[in-house]
Amino acid sequence: MSDWQPTPLETMSAMMFVLSEESVYSDALYIFGSLGDKDLDSRELNAAADLYDRGLARRVGVNCPTIAEVSERFDLTGYGFEFLKRELLSRGVHENDIFANSPTSFNTAGEARNLLRMVAEEQWRVVTIMAYPFHQLRCFLQLIALLDSPPQLKIYNKSFTLRDIDWQRPIKRPILKGSNLLGMTDMNEPMASHTAADYERVVKYAQDPALSGEHHTRHATIPEMFRYVAKRHSL
Repeated sequence: MSDWQPTPLETMSAMMFVLSEESVYSDALYIFGSLGDKDLDSRELNAAADLYDRGLARRVGVNCPTIAEVSERFDLTGYGFEFLKRELLSRGVHENDIFANSPTSFNTAGEARNLLRMVAEEQWRVVTIMAYPFHQLRCFLQLIALLDSPPQLKIYNKSFTLRDIDWQRPIKRPILKGSNLLGMTDMNEPMASHTAADYERVVKYAQDPALSGEHHTRHATIPEMFRYVAKRHSL
């Protein structure tokens, strides 16, 4: 494929789409790994528990690294599977309905592969994904790129509310091994800066690895995303 660069309209349309999808019934809701921000995590877990309580998510899944594994690799303390499970239980999600997305992964591509492996094992047909607002689009693009052709799985997005969020409040973003393919290092910046950083990832990882010469898992482009959405209802 040729080098792809999204237009401003494409980017805005895609972001607004993934952040505003209506809730649907899902066999499973999966929460992509977060940055351990207490305020955003609380909003996210509240939204997930609400979907479960309303009968719109039969099971709720989170990434499986333990608190010890996370603290060993990142500048984060107290965040990991045990914390997430405890918080979901306290919000009324039944223990048997909480699943760990395994094996351990510390990147979006690994989480996406693990989730699709579990989808196949459980024979789920509909899955909803949730992530921090600035990360939601990239998670969706990554999953679409990894789907079988033709796709059989319906994937929907659910973002927790954007209201009353201070976009200028610094949020820490630790990077595994200190930097990534783009040369990005640990961040402690306002959410708007994180949005810009994820945009760079969306563009970079949508390129064919053979074209870029980098070792990465390709994301779908935004046009590919909208083609998937257009036929999703008929899957």
